[in-house]
Amino acid sequence: MNKSIIVKITFAVIAIVCVSALLLLLVNYAQKKQRDVIRLNDISGVRFALEAYFFNRQQYPIVLTPVVLGSAGARVLCDTAAGLEDADDDCEKIFLAPLPHDPLAESGAHYFYASNGRDYALTFSLERSDSGLAAGEHEASAEGIK
Repeated sequence: MNKSIIVKITFAVIAIVCVSALLLLLVNYAQKKQRDVIRLNDISGVRFALEAYFFNRQQYPIVLTPVVLGSAGARVLCDTAAGLEDADDDCEKIFLAPLPHDPLAESGAHYFYASNGRDYALTFSLERSDSGLAAGEHEASAEGIK
């Protein structure tokens, strides 16, 4: 085989590998960004529903030990005294159902909720820092997101 053909084939293979690696990086970036957008939308929706609950009951649902939103016992936010319910069977007014869960819940990422009735904390994590917030854990409350 001619040496120039081998050089051309080698160059073509290297170019294909580089382009493939770049595409994989872009796809990975886009997936992380999409999950962060979903997280911020979920947290915004939960905050809005919690404010509706507060308007209705003059307090937030009291949960002193953080619970995982979207898990057993915290699948629905409605007008019961507890606020967080497993199902909407006893609910007259539903503020949010189903309660969202983190896009990577199967991998151990969750949204946590805790409240003393006067204030609340929604804890969640972001994968990237290009949403205006740093990557890592954040806390949302009635005042905003920190």
